[in-house]
Amino acid sequence: MTTQEEIVLDVSEMEAPLPLDAITRCLRDLKPDQKLRVIHRMFPCVLPELAAKMHMKYTILAQAEYYVELLIEHRES
Repeated sequence: MTTQEEIVLDVSEMEAPLPLDAITRCLRDLKPDQKLRVIHRMFPCVLPELAAKMHMKYTILAQAEYYVELLIEHRES
């Protein structure tokens, strides 16, 4: 079993469109053995489409009124 490195990206204090820019930049550089944990104040509405285009999947780990935590990783082939 392979252990995956987790990268944490907190964009909760950024103003739009900076959070999406930061998430996209990190996803472009994400290696197959890495996962991206994103902390944000809201769910990025374009994430499902972005993840699909980049062959990635995401899981919502936690969600409250002004807090969402996501885990994004490459889809298995």
